[in-house]
Amino acid sequence: MEPSQQSIDQPRHTQSKFHNLIMRLPWTGLFIFVGFFVLSLASYWSIMNNGPVADDWGLMYKVAYIPNSELWRLFLAQSPLFVRPIPFFSVWLFYHPFGLNFIPAHFLNVGLHAANAFLLIWLFGKLGVRYRTGLVASLLFLVTPMGAQAVSWITGRFDEWVLFFMLIALGFYASYLGRGGLWRYAVAMLATIAAWLSKEPSMTMIGLIPALEIIFFLIPPAASQIKPWRERLRDVLGPATIRMVILYVLFAAYIAMRYAIMGRLGGASYVPLIGKPSLVAMWQSIKTFLAPLDDLESSRETTRLLAGYVGALYTLSLGLVILRWKRAPLTARRGWLFTAALFIFSLVPIYAYIFMAGFAGGLGYSRMFYISYAAFISLMVIGLLEFGWRSYLWQTGVLAALLVLVPIFMTGLYRNNRVWENQATVSYTIASQMRVELPDPPSGARLYFRNVPRLEGGHIFASALPETVHLIYGRRDLKAFYVDPDPALGRFFRNSAASENKGYLFAFDWSRMQLLLLRGPQE
Repeated sequence: MEPSQQSIDQPRHTQSKFHNLIMRLPWTGLFIFVGFFVLSLASYWSIMNNGPVADDWGLMYKVAYIPNSELWRLFLAQSPLFVRPIPFFSVWLFYHPFGLNFIPAHFLNVGLHAANAFLLIWLFGKLGVRYRTGLVASLLFLVTPMGAQAVSWITGRFDEWVLFFMLIALGFYASYLGRGGLWRYAVAMLATIAAWLSKEPSMTMIGLIPALEIIFFLIPPAASQIKPWRERLRDVLGPATIRMVILYVLFAAYIAMRYAIMGRLGGASYVPLIGKPSLVAMWQSIKTFLAPLDDLESSRETTRLLAGYVGALYTLSLGLVILRWKRAPLTARRGWLFTAALFIFSLVPIYAYIFMAGFAGGLGYSRMFYISYAAFISLMVIGLLEFGWRSYLWQTGVLAALLVLVPIFMTGLYRNNRVWENQATVSYTIASQMRVELPDPPSGARLYFRNVPRLEGGHIFASALPETVHLIYGRRDLKAFYVDPDPALGRFFRNSAASENKGYLFAFDWSRMQLLLLRGPQE
């Protein structure tokens, strides 16, 4: 075998027959991706017809009036905390032909999720992890209940985009370290830039790429293992230093652009440069990793049972890694080390103040953990299958124990998505019936909304009430106000009850799930 071919695969004696058979089959990758897409579509089928929810309205409004010739405005579309032109471009691209028909956008979300699961297998292959192990880890990630917010919520797609580009960048960088080829390095850098322009957690690439360099030096490709480490260090140090300089120069340019556009140089002095970690949130999040079930849809007993089962598998996995580290193939160690680095680095921006302080079991911010969970579940699978015994009995038993989680996860995902189904039903009902009750309001009309609470989907009117009205009517001359808002909405809207007689007053009837026009303007 040529060194370039052997470079990032396992040594020949550790290659599984399953891996060799899979790699010889034509169109295998395409079949697996199609299978992942079909399974992802089946898992998220209940939300495919959902309308806009929460920030969807506001984000659509931000891109609705951007003409083709001014796409540079996508860099300015969100708040001073965020510069995310690539996800905003996808919102812009789908809004103009489809408007408020969200079925095509849901197909994109489902497809991105399937692509990320497929790229996870591909990345593990570049690290030398056996194909079967990567397949099981990716399958569990594909159906995890943790993905509900990132996939079911249209604008939660930001997290899908960032993982998509991160996996491409990391896979090509690992391939470059194993096989060489400047084109692989160039693709990795371009994908890294795309990740930075998708969402801020991708900033961790400045740690993940050096982690790849270190891990490939400590556990080199098979062709390089015969050299003494001092000789390898001399060979690697110079080129690696140049690669790191390029990475950090690109990152410095990105940071300069980010703050020049919307940060401190742009007048938003509250944008922090670094955040304070929350240790309490870390512990709370571990419980949710073990059982990512929404506490509104699953009983406490169910959550505890799932957490106990996954916790037992995870404990066994970590025990095997510790006890059998030296017996495991070098490529298994490489895969586990990098996945651990991915998990640790992915948590850093979550616990920094700039993003959030962490969350407990309600999955209110589960999209933040989309990347982390891919690494979390993969660590467990790699430990059990790569560090455990290679006997038929052990491998079969572990596979059965892991695959039991697939129907459990799919059931949990279905339940988690009920929250999004309810929110979409309420929010879209309010928005669509607004036009039925008041087909053509006069120019400059004032619309007041009563009895629309923050929860159950009505909270779209907290941060996007004016934008929702503008999008529904296709007019920007109308004005929208909140009457007797939920106290939690105080930072969004003041109470306009004192002046509600100046415009059209709507109220939502929760018993009939219907928006009613109570009256028009009064003298």
